[in-house]
Amino acid sequence: MADTKSPAPAAAVTATPSTGAAAATGGGSSFVGSVTWIAGNLDRGFADGKASRAEFHFPYGVTKVKLPKKSAAAATAGGGGGAAPTEEEDVLLIADGNNNRIRAVHIKDNLVSTFAGTGKEGNTNGPATTEATFKCPNAVSIDTSAPADQPSVLVSESRGHCIRRITLPTLKAAGGAVTATVSHVAGQLGIKGYGDGSVSQAQFSAPCGILTQSSTGKIFVADSGNNRIRVILPSKEPADPSKRSVATVVGNGIAMNVDGKVSTSLTGLGGGGGVAALWTPRYLCWETKLTADNPEPERSFYISCTHAIRRFDTVTGQLTTVPLSKALDPYVSLFFFFILLNLIALCYPVL
Repeated sequence: MADTKSPAPAAAVTATPSTGAAAATGGGSSFVGSVTWIAGNLDRGFADGKASRAEFHFPYGVTKVKLPKKSAAAATAGGGGGAAPTEEEDVLLIADGNNNRIRAVHIKDNLVSTFAGTGKEGNTNGPATTEATFKCPNAVSIDTSAPADQPSVLVSESRGHCIRRITLPTLKAAGGAVTATVSHVAGQLGIKGYGDGSVSQAQFSAPCGILTQSSTGKIFVADSGNNRIRVILPSKEPADPSKRSVATVVGNGIAMNVDGKVSTSLTGLGGGGGVAALWTPRYLCWETKLTADNPEPERSFYISCTHAIRRFDTVTGQLTTVPLSKALDPYVSLFFFFILLNLIALCYPVL
């Protein structure tokens, strides 16, 4: 059996729009893409090293970042030894849910290493590889509002019920040791619930997708267990991130897919309540195509829900369900494809 399986199950997807017969049936551009193996050996477990031999256990969110390049030995060891790095490399950061770690795929060297998390389940902050612990990290997303000299990624935790931040190392700060640091952003660590307020008092229930609005610093969170979209608002004192607060954007807590409009009185965002409802929102994606109803970047975003893809306009407060014709748009189709991959992964234990 081991001789016949593909060497690596984690997939990378590229897509380009094209026209043709398929485009005519969809009323627009068709979706053309390719799927290639990146890392993993089809066995559930934990192992760093060569990408074809590495093991994951329920990998979820993925994002691409640039990090100081370590030697191959230091990368696979997960440490910061060796000479100071002088160049950067492209790295995929993967939320490896049941391994309670953030894994790194070093694309050029075809290696997998542990970027953050000791593997022990918990909510400990601190140095990423030696002290920090997670409870089923689910999504990992670049914080586009972070200062250029302090790049970071945000991590949601399905069982930790909170949002964490990993400050990324840079060439300027790397010195002789490449390190990253994990800190708390919002939610009561390990406590499931629902409540708005300060970041230390607010509660989430199995948060998943994360999306940052770079122009405002607002962080949107798909609070799947609460059937709501929440937002982490910027601090009025930028030097003190603990002064940030959490509010409900849209969703009344009922697990249904119901369109509607919410009030935009809450600092330009919805305040929840009303008839607008979401059924287990999981992942978020900005609408990148500028149109008459989306005239500016980072205004509307898509939400994957149970049995539906929804769209929310942060200016008008309108929540709608994406029609099938729109789903045939190549970029929205890519979003659908990632959701399909996630559903396949969830079915894996029964195969």
